[in-house]
Amino acid sequence: MKFQSDHTLRTHLREATKEVTDASKHPALIAQVGLKHPHSVRVVASHDPLMPKASDADFTCFAFALNLADAPGYRKIRSHFKNTNTANSEFVEWLIAEARLEEVEGRATRDGDLIVYFDSEGEPTHAGVLRGDEVVSKWGTGKLLVHPLGEVPVTYGDECRFYRAISAEVADSTFVEYSGIDLWRIPALPNSA
Repeated sequence: MKFQSDHTLRTHLREATKEVTDASKHPALIAQVGLKHPHSVRVVASHDPLMPKASDADFTCFAFALNLADAPGYRKIRSHFKNTNTANSEFVEWLIAEARLEEVEGRATRDGDLIVYFDSEGEPTHAGVLRGDEVVSKWGTGKLLVHPLGEVPVTYGDECRFYRAISAEVADSTFVEYSGIDLWRIPALPNSA
């Protein structure tokens, strides 16, 4: 589905957050954009039930949207293969190609369902979780944010699709399958039972 948006706002949101690796700076930078280009983007409260226990740096937007941020198999793989095995656009493409995600029409969505953004070539660029008329998502290395569907950085594209949410357990076992890694060969994480 193509969505309507303010291209200028989206460009400024991208400029404010690109290459900023200190997540603590994102809220102020996004608020600064709002002084010239009003928007509804805000930081998710730390006590929000959607907030993962993992630190912001330990998960991607895709890991958040797919309930993987705190999933034990995902965390174990990420702890040993940080730069090579992650929930990324290739994983989401695989989920879609393998029919592991059920696409739903916009009117049939419900809270907790996934929204996946696509670029002009049809590649997944970003993902979030639906909450009412808004989206909860993570932008780059930043904090979790609540925002309207069209108030995202311009680099995320102008098209989105909706998918039924999958449980953390299903997402975790599916990621382990996708990675091809035998969890029994990886040492246990510290403080894990």
